[in-house]
Amino acid sequence: MEQKKTVNNNKTHKCLHCEASINTNTAFFNQEYNGHFCCEGCFAVYKIIQEGGLSSFYQKRAGWTAGAVEQAFIDSDYFTDYLKPNKDGTITLNIVISGIRCAACVWLLESFITKDDAVKLFRINYATHKAKIIFDPNKILSGDLLNRISQLGYCPLPQSETENIYAKERKDYFYRFGAGVFFTMQVMIYSFANYAGYFHGMDKDLYFLFQLLSWLLATPVMIYSAKPFFVKALSSLKHKVFTMDTLVTLGSGTAYLYSIAAIFLGYETFFDTAVTIVTLILLGRFIEAGAKQKGNNTVSKLLSLKPKKVRKVIIDKSHREIIIIPIESLVVGDYFALSSGEVVAADGKITEGEYEIDESMLTGESTPVHKKAGDLVFTGTKIITGEGIALVEKTGSESFISKIVAAVENAQTYKSNIEVILDKFISKFVPFVICISVITFISWFFIFNLNFEVSIMRAISVLVIACPCAMGLAAPLAVINSITRLSEAGIIFKNIMTVEIYADAKNFYFDKTGTITKGEMSVAKSIIDDSAVEFVSSLAFYSNHPASKAIYNLYNINSKLQEYNEVAGQGIEGYINSNII
Repeated sequence: MEQKKTVNNNKTHKCLHCEASINTNTAFFNQEYNGHFCCEGCFAVYKIIQEGGLSSFYQKRAGWTAGAVEQAFIDSDYFTDYLKPNKDGTITLNIVISGIRCAACVWLLESFITKDDAVKLFRINYATHKAKIIFDPNKILSGDLLNRISQLGYCPLPQSETENIYAKERKDYFYRFGAGVFFTMQVMIYSFANYAGYFHGMDKDLYFLFQLLSWLLATPVMIYSAKPFFVKALSSLKHKVFTMDTLVTLGSGTAYLYSIAAIFLGYETFFDTAVTIVTLILLGRFIEAGAKQKGNNTVSKLLSLKPKKVRKVIIDKSHREIIIIPIESLVVGDYFALSSGEVVAADGKITEGEYEIDESMLTGESTPVHKKAGDLVFTGTKIITGEGIALVEKTGSESFISKIVAAVENAQTYKSNIEVILDKFISKFVPFVICISVITFISWFFIFNLNFEVSIMRAISVLVIACPCAMGLAAPLAVINSITRLSEAGIIFKNIMTVEIYADAKNFYFDKTGTITKGEMSVAKSIIDDSAVEFVSSLAFYSNHPASKAIYNLYNINSKLQEYNEVAGQGIEGYINSNII
């Protein structure tokens, strides 16, 4: 059978996969599937879905933005730092998947990837697009796994790219909220005028004109600003699930459609209600997106503790050579230089030199730690004094700082107990509110014989008032902000459930006083002679030790030294006017 043939006419069709409008002069027709495709990429994805028995994807998807898929070659080397070996021999890979447009995309990916028993777990967080994959490296390579995702038209990215995703989401909500605020303000002007005219009298033609203007100004809000709510509500409805977006859509949509009909029936309109609901909820989403971005920035700050470059030491029998290389090129078994003021580039063991090292970012203790040959150093800690060499023992995901980052990301990924409870409550609460709204209309219209206008508005009021904005936004925001604030304070939790447990704790016990102090040394009392103040303050000025900084801050005197030398763990010496101090 001929697989495909070019069609030479000017008719316009829709691509079977991406639904983009295409001119068949620039596309092709496939006999096997009896349809047109805009490009080879869409044809390849469509074929994979059909052969995999996943054709229901096209019935499940909602809010799909027409457009051809972008298939890219994936270099698995970029994901090396995100591969984590497990005790049972499997590998865990944490990535971000771009191109996810609706819940059906998540279903398709999870269904297609997990068909192979080589993949033990494939879970995607729809809100963040983060994916956790556990696979058997003996049955499938990470590169092949990543290319499977790419074959479906989605692009896997290292988790360091999440900052761009959150920034894009926040930017989108900002534009939608900005448009909503602008048009809502205009709608309010005409609504207030009509309300005033309702009580004090207004020319009917002017009243009708203001209603038309309100309709005109409310329409961009409902089409552009409210689009995410309508898309998600329709998607959840297809899966027989009710969410907060369902209530927002019903409340604002019903008020908008009713108001259009009310214009021509001579009733009062409520366009202001419809647009205000959308604008206020968008404000909440914008704040939530900002909190997500801030939470991700915490992870980025932790990752930024790693230096970008490292001084690798090549040791031969005859000589030593130092070359500067990217941190990613450093491997276990390499030697790297340590120097005063630098940040340790990798987890390793000191082979030469003595040092004073600031490890407060790991331990919370502000007092420098004295280390010598045979002691361990950790990525991200800062060398205060000392020169020498260390041997690399751990890099990438095995380093201590990477494990801290993984703990923070893990805490951000999972839902807290209160969020799980709220999700279940909302899933029952939404249909309950819809039923109450219907009963409200039936009761007032059929039983109490009120007119249609009053009855429908009371039914709409139930939907609007019951919209669980606080439940839908407060819990996620509280969780995200708590994790972010704790991380910034240097407190790391492995999961969000622990934070909930500690909320009820009455007493806390610390094994180190340094974890709860300010972290900066200060001089409590000075007993040195006044004649020595200038000398002591001058030495302290040139030292990076926290105690030296405290001494200099007390006296704040600096005389230029002719010579200066600081030895880790031993002290400082220098000369002023040929006098040793």
